[in-house]
Amino acid sequence: MEPQKKQHQKQEPAMVTGLETLLTCVLVTAILPKLELENLCSLACVSTAMNSSVSQALPSLSSLNLAAFSGNAQILSGVVGRCIGVSSLTLNCLRLNDSSLPGFLGKNLQELNLLCCSLMWYRVFASIGEACPNLRALVLELVDLESPEAFKDQPGQNA
Repeated sequence: MEPQKKQHQKQEPAMVTGLETLLTCVLVTAILPKLELENLCSLACVSTAMNSSVSQALPSLSSLNLAAFSGNAQILSGVVGRCIGVSSLTLNCLRLNDSSLPGFLGKNLQELNLLCCSLMWYRVFASIGEACPNLRALVLELVDLESPEAFKDQPGQNA
């Protein structure tokens, strides 16, 4: 009878590990990609295992809306850089200029919404066109400008 107990004990950890792997796989591929980024960030703080699962889920996000967050280029690249499969991206560009924008662009983007663009210049369109060949929709919201001065040459540069 004791050999059966030992055999049963040897199989149990392998079965638990297999179940944990299955649950993690379901969590990463089916559940986490349906959550908003704010909820994902909250979950990532729960434990190292959840943080790892959230990190694995980020590349599978198809849409990313950061309109409510006006981070600088370094902070935003930490989030957007992990989301390689994003086809729809909304950015609050209040602290971004056109030279920092190419770091967020990619071939998968089909929809790009750039909000609060007070530091963008007309040359941003060329970098968007080069980096996003599959882009189908572009929204550009200008703020803090009385006239479209942003689309003139930058001071000291010729077109």
